Parts: sequence; structure tokens; C-alpha cells
Amino acid sequence: MMTTRNKQDGGSAFPVWDSTAMHRIGMAASQDIEDSAERDREYIRATAQAAQGMTLRDHFAGLAMQAYLSGHDRGEFSYEEWAKASYEMADALIKVREAKS
Repeated sequence: MMTTRNKQDGGSAFPVWDSTAMHRIGMAASQDIEDSAERDREYIRATAQAAQGMTLRDHFAGLAMQAYLSGHDRGEFSYEEWAKASYEMADALIKVREAKS
């Protein structure tokens, strides 16, 4: 069952539905942990995160970042300024998307 994140982040983007893939992600994340309880917690955390995928807000921000950097001098702004502008664009996209719903 997919859990929906809060509306402000647009919900999940690219969730993993394949149980074998989720198991592999969990095993890879926890394989070097000696303590069994800690290993189990990390396995559960990693598989839950994989099941949800990234947020739509993060996906939109990544796309905005690509567009900004492809069209401007990269030294024009600091990384923090590019990141802030990218998330502002992502938030605007989600707001318009939700208004159409």
C-alpha cells in the first residue's frame, strides 16, 4: 500500500513497487551493520523509503535546476541561490497542479 505524503510536497514520485527490488535495497543498506536490531531498523527504513520514492517536489526542483543551469552562467549565482530558486519553481508547479484538481 502506498502512503501519500503531505500535499505540500506533491506526494510520491517514482515509488518502488517491486518487492524484490525493495528487498535488495534494504539488504544493500543494512549489509555491513553488525547489531541485528540496528540492521533490522536500517533494512525497514531503507525499504520504506524506496517504497515511497522521492517527493514530487524534489523531482520538480531537480528539473527546474537542470533548466536553470542549462540556460545561465553557472557562476552567476551561488549553489544555495540556485537550489532556493529551484524549490520555489517546484512549489509553484505543485500549487498550480493542485488548483487544477
